[in-house]
Amino acid sequence: MSTGNTELRNQTGLFGARFDEGAEQIDDIDFKMVTFSLSGKDYGIDIMKVAEISKFDHFTFVPNTPPFVAGVYNLRGDIISVIDMRIMFNLPVPERAEDEVAEGLILRLENGLIGVIVDSIAKVVGISSDSIQPPHPIFADINLKYISGVVEHDERLYIMLDVERILGEEREEAPVEEDSATLIPPIVGPDEPGGGSQAADFIAQTLTALRGFHLTDLNRAW
Repeated sequence: MSTGNTELRNQTGLFGARFDEGAEQIDDIDFKMVTFSLSGKDYGIDIMKVAEISKFDHFTFVPNTPPFVAGVYNLRGDIISVIDMRIMFNLPVPERAEDEVAEGLILRLENGLIGVIVDSIAKVVGISSDSIQPPHPIFADINLKYISGVVEHDERLYIMLDVERILGEEREEAPVEEDSATLIPPIVGPDEPGGGSQAADFIAQTLTALRGFHLTDLNRAW
């Protein structure tokens, strides 16, 4: 079976010519992530968690598994589970043809290898870890606990995923202490009294106040 897999060549984050050409050259790079799109948003995963990129051409359905498990996949003799990230995050799932090849990543987690299906793989992006900002609910359609941070790069905003927390076997989590992030009042809509620019100002003030979030023109527009 032809898997279409591309090996991760070394720890500098080179996935082959496709990624060599797209990798960004930035001073003071101390963190690299593999970026991809999902439901129109840009996401990133720590490159050290990515074993290889893959095109999944065949799944074996396994009964009595959660709906986000697309099936199992034969990766050169190793049978791995494959997760559909859209379903896991409760995002709209477009209709796919039966013979459609799915694009994704093979992740190397503490509990072993696992595959994830995404919409499209972009490139490797190198950043300074100092540029990573804390997560905030307004920047994602997924649960905040799965986000390790957000970062702006090359006029794009990337949501950084904590894949160990998302896909680890132990999904239970200690209760989160209530803080100001859980006490944000409802945002007034633009068609309601006091809406429009007032709502936008409220969002901007909230982002600036919470967890030291740095407001920029890009994330303000986002």
